[in-house]
Amino acid sequence: MIKGTIRVFALAIIMSSLLCNINAYASNPVEVRNYAMSGVDMSSHIGEVLGNYKLTGYCSCSKCNGKWVGFPTKLGTGYTEDLTIAVDPRYIPLGAYVWVNIQGVGWRLYQAQDTGSAIRGNRIDVYVGNNHNACIQSRYNVVTEVRAYIP
Repeated sequence: MIKGTIRVFALAIIMSSLLCNINAYASNPVEVRNYAMSGVDMSSHIGEVLGNYKLTGYCSCSKCNGKWVGFPTKLGTGYTEDLTIAVDPRYIPLGAYVWVNIQGVGWRLYQAQDTGSAIRGNRIDVYVGNNHNACIQSRYNVVTEVRAYIP
C-alpha cells in the first residue's frame, strides 16, 4: 500500500513538473509568437487548417486606413506590427489568434484585432507598421494557408 502511494505521488510530481515546463516555455500567445519569430520550433501550437486566405498588407497611412487614421483597432487596441490583422469576423472572430504562413518568412502568429470595409470572406489584411511600401510587397499579395492556434 505504501509503495502504491509513493508511485502515485511520484507520478503526480513528474506530471506537474512536465506541465510547469510547458507553461514556462510558452505560457501565452505573445510568448509563443516571440519564440516563433526568433526561430524556435513552435509547431506544437499550430492547429487545424482554417482554409486558404487572400493575404494583403496595410499600414497607418490615409490611403490604407481612410477616415480611420488615428483611431484604435476594432478590438480597441493599438496597431502592432507583426501582431495585428484585419479579418472578416464571420470567418475569424475578433480577438482570436491564428497562424498565417507568410511567403518567404514562414508561420507567424497574429491576433484578429481589426476589420475593414474591403475585408470580406477568406481575406486577411496584415498590419505592416508605418511603411506603405511594405503593403505592396509580394509576400502580402498571395493566397496562403491559415491555421488555428493551440494554447
